[in-house]
Amino acid sequence: MARIRHIPGTHDMLLTNPYVITRAEPTLAFWQNCFGANRPLRIEVGCGRGRFIYAAGQTCPNKNWLALDIVPEIIREALERYSHRADWPDNVRFMACDASELLRILPAHSVERIYLHFSDPWPKKRHAKRRLNAPGFLAIYRTLLQTDGDVLFKTDHDDFYAYSLQTFAGNGWQIESANRDIYADLPADNIATEYERRYHRQEIPIGQIIARPPEER
Repeated sequence: MARIRHIPGTHDMLLTNPYVITRAEPTLAFWQNCFGANRPLRIEVGCGRGRFIYAAGQTCPNKNWLALDIVPEIIREALERYSHRADWPDNVRFMACDASELLRILPAHSVERIYLHFSDPWPKKRHAKRRLNAPGFLAIYRTLLQTDGDVLFKTDHDDFYAYSLQTFAGNGWQIESANRDIYADLPADNIATEYERRYHRQEIPIGQIIARPPEER
């Protein structure tokens, strides 16, 4: 993972920003109050520079959108890029959070979809548990997702794509769709992240997997 430069004042900036949640409770009432409306919740784990969550909030105003990142400076950059715009959607919130802590901030079966966009592939085997779709994380997502919920995963990394297919299937998840190059038949509802646009310009294939967790027994 690339080293992120510490930016003085980031903590105070996020603490006072109305679109940033600094403390959360794993209850539906808490999150409905945060968004000011009871709408289906979708989350992006690893928000990058914010292009996806900004566009998603505009495109789907009937959803609540929560962008998460472990690095506060990344959230700060996303806010500085987009939140000052006149068309900034009011159904988007940010929170600095490690994906391993999701069950501490969100109630079970409260999320409609989880987006994993170009997360670190952690290519060394000794780091496999850190991958955001490793079995430990899939167990967390399974608890968070609604009955009809799913995970949408994107990557430019061949080995990570193959690992992800194997890991989803090996943990009982149903593969709804899998495409190693989505731009060969681009879904109409696709929203490109910053990384995705860059990789596409470089003619690097973008893989996408949509998977549903196993049914409760």
